[in-house]
Amino acid sequence: MNSLLPWFLGYFSGIVFSIFSGESLWFSLLVSLSALGLSVYILYEICGRRWQANKLLVLAGCLAFGLLAPGQRSPEPGDANVLHHLQESQRAIIKGVVAEPPKGLDGKISHLIDLSSIQYAGEAKPVTGRARINFYGSLYSLKSLKMGDRVRIKRVRLKQPRNLKNPGGFDYARYLRFSGIQATGGISKSGQIEVLGHEPPPFYATFLERVRAAMLRQIDRNLQGETAALVKALALGERRFLSEETYETFKASGLAHLLAVSGLHLGVIAGAAFFIIYPIIFKILWRWLPRYAHAGHARKWTAFLCLLCVLFYGMIVGLKISALRAGLMVFFYLAAILLNRNNTLFQAFLLAAFAILLCNPQAVVSAGFQLSFSAVLFILLALKFVDSMKVDPVDRMGERSRFYRFFYGTAVISLAAYLGTLPFLIFHFHQISLIGVLANLVAVPFTSIVLPPLMAALAVGLVWEGLGDLLLLVLSGPLSLLLLSCKVLASFPYASAFVPTPPKAWLPVYYFLVLGVPWFIYENHRLAIVGSDAKQKLKQNYLAAGLTLSLVMAVVWLVWPRFPDWKPRLLTVAVLDVGQGESIFIEFPDRQTLLVDGGGFYKNSLDVGKAVLAPFLWDRGIRKLDYILATHSDQDHISGLESLVRFFPVGHYLDLEGRSRDPRIFEMGEEARRRGIPQVFAKAGGALQFGEVHITPLHPNPDFIKRRFGKRKKSKYKISNNRSVVLRIDYKKFSMLLAADVEREAEEYLLERGAPLDVDVLKAPHHGSRYSSTADFIAAASPEAVVFSSGYLNGFGHPHRRVVDDYRRAGAQIWRTDRDGAVFIETDGESFKIRGHGHL
Repeated sequence: MNSLLPWFLGYFSGIVFSIFSGESLWFSLLVSLSALGLSVYILYEICGRRWQANKLLVLAGCLAFGLLAPGQRSPEPGDANVLHHLQESQRAIIKGVVAEPPKGLDGKISHLIDLSSIQYAGEAKPVTGRARINFYGSLYSLKSLKMGDRVRIKRVRLKQPRNLKNPGGFDYARYLRFSGIQATGGISKSGQIEVLGHEPPPFYATFLERVRAAMLRQIDRNLQGETAALVKALALGERRFLSEETYETFKASGLAHLLAVSGLHLGVIAGAAFFIIYPIIFKILWRWLPRYAHAGHARKWTAFLCLLCVLFYGMIVGLKISALRAGLMVFFYLAAILLNRNNTLFQAFLLAAFAILLCNPQAVVSAGFQLSFSAVLFILLALKFVDSMKVDPVDRMGERSRFYRFFYGTAVISLAAYLGTLPFLIFHFHQISLIGVLANLVAVPFTSIVLPPLMAALAVGLVWEGLGDLLLLVLSGPLSLLLLSCKVLASFPYASAFVPTPPKAWLPVYYFLVLGVPWFIYENHRLAIVGSDAKQKLKQNYLAAGLTLSLVMAVVWLVWPRFPDWKPRLLTVAVLDVGQGESIFIEFPDRQTLLVDGGGFYKNSLDVGKAVLAPFLWDRGIRKLDYILATHSDQDHISGLESLVRFFPVGHYLDLEGRSRDPRIFEMGEEARRRGIPQVFAKAGGALQFGEVHITPLHPNPDFIKRRFGKRKKSKYKISNNRSVVLRIDYKKFSMLLAADVEREAEEYLLERGAPLDVDVLKAPHHGSRYSSTADFIAAASPEAVVFSSGYLNGFGHPHRRVVDDYRRAGAQIWRTDRDGAVFIETDGESFKIRGHGHL
């Protein structure tokens, strides 16, 4: 079975190059060539240090297969796939079957529909594919749908999943494709859904769903609040019931992996089942079939029954990647016992990885695959290292060392998993727990003890409610203690830290360090026993020097991701893609930063601050914003800032003197004061200086506010579009105007008082609304380029066609975030360049 490793590495190297070469050619080449070189070396060793042409040809075939495997076939003309029939700007009537029980999350209910037809203006057309339809209306008015219901959904606007195109952003479209979802849509009225009938799903699906629903009801019947949500996540992988605060608490304490069904859960289930079943099977065979007991059949029969237990549990919780990896490892390991094959955990690990990547090569880019397999790989390598050293004092401590043996093994496993997954935690989530290793020393053994009786209580409750409820109530105390302990750990100062994205070169440097240090220790230990010559000592010295350099570079790049900062010092203005909203990031030549507005989604269906702005800033290596400013209090401008300020360090809160104390603006200022963020007030017409760059608030001034609103109390009205803050940026010969959401009235006032509007680049007023960008305003600004911040196929029709045509006739180059992604304007003060992050 060891011969499987070179074939896997060959296939893996092909997949990595095929998927990542478009994003970073050098990085994909480095990883692919390293894996391929290792596979060639292993093959050379397996063949007795000689080359065999037939095996090299097989390796080449694995490489070629890996290169071709990730390619996804697009639906051909005439294909019934729904992607071929979407008219994304139009509302449709769709029919289909509910594929899974609807799930409620964050004030909405998500339905997965296997489509059968779609109808726009003409006749209905048969289609295939899966759509996710979110319901945002009153949850009490919605009819309860069941898996297998045939439904008709009216007036739904289906869209192909697309990403918000910003550097560092989450690939949402790839995630949905990976989940088998081809289209998304939303509705707000329960009357838009009509049940036409019911198609009974397969028996096993109905049975498993009933079991799952019964277990959830049992939990709700006996437990409340956060404890109930924790049990649902811990036992069934249902993390959606946890509050955001509780989940962040587990992340900060390094225990979030307990909330995803993984190797710990399936391993504990398999181990507990083996512990209970084996004595029973052995006694039965010893009593009635002693010949089979002597032949070792008790172990085989137990392995088979444990396999059934693991399979049943896996089907209940749903086979996500972490659970699938663990399930396959358990399956291959127990299957080897049944087949009298010599198997190891590493062989089971390889087979599981190979099986998943053969079925879906795109899994290699998912965080679940990377975290799950890197954790297990490093645990196996760590156990191998400890075994090879042969210095474990446990060997000499006898029976009294059981506690030490348990603690020592848990520490090794926790540290190995932490070191193995650290890079992926940083690149995917930008958060690391500084107390995670210590927390896991207690939490993992504790969970391993609690989980078997917890699952037993849920299983017993299916046939005997009273006993199951009693067991669950008994366990509620320890589970509440786990929750409390997690909160206490997360409350410690510096329990966790958010970190910006290091350069990709940090990844090989880090893994060379983490793998090189144990190898260096092992070689020193081996040479101390067998002796060493000058050549071997020189190799160790070279390795020590390389590890020292790697340590320095790993720390420097983690603390200062931009090192070495050789890029020219430019003024950068980035109009970010935040959907139908606006957020503008400014980085000055002296490296100070300013974020103007933060975007925001309807009903906060997406936390823009956390999901868009923070990843963008971390991707640029930014740990702290020097200034933030909200131009006004519309949801699509301020919501992201409200979120961002809660967890991203901010130096100053910038505001304009004389503005209304709008409730949201006022509350944001209060939040800044609570967090010790000093406020800086600017005056309309007074320039703020950032090195050589001057930013001048042009609007609104006290005269406009008095003229527009007279004597109304300032605290009683909301800051409207026409009173949003307009900023002018000047850097040497370059100028830019950020017009926020002002409309005709404010534009005419600016023209009336002779405001300096003539600029090189204009951020169009109010997303390109037809009520803004008057002809006189466009003529006064006379920009060389105009940028519209708007969402793809937004319901407001922004930017309006007339407005776009007016700017085009005025000679302005058109840039749009809905088509070009984040738009970057970079200038040295003499000339400027504009580029978009992505195009449709």
